[in-house]
Amino acid sequence: MTEILLTIFFISVLLFFLGSGIWVALSMIGVSAIGMMLFTSRPVGDAMATTIWGTSSSWTLTALPLFVWMGEILFRTKLSENLFKGLSPWMQKLPGGLIICSNFRLFSSNCCNSRQDVYSRIKKKKLSRKNLTR
Repeated sequence: MTEILLTIFFISVLLFFLGSGIWVALSMIGVSAIGMMLFTSRPVGDAMATTIWGTSSSWTLTALPLFVWMGEILFRTKLSENLFKGLSPWMQKLPGGLIICSNFRLFSSNCCNSRQDVYSRIKKKKLSRKNLTR
């Protein structure tokens, strides 16, 4: 029964923090700090600093901003649109035409996986001009 009460308490504290306009990450840090103050004798600041720094300083987190940046470069330089224009004449002869071209483009290039929404906007614009949308 105590676990249920503690769960309700921590969820209500989290909802209070979120409802008062505190960011999600700061709300979760606050709830965990309250839990550590109530249930452990370890200093909260030391444990939190070590844990937060250890998880935020990994090299795996650098990939996400680089993919977003790569997508922005593709969008701003119109490289994605030029690649679409280059592939579409080759794919017109296949059944499906530009639809096959867009699928081939997505599967053949890893850079499209970072910003598929940019590419889909370009694709929709091109397909609507040629009256191929349903």
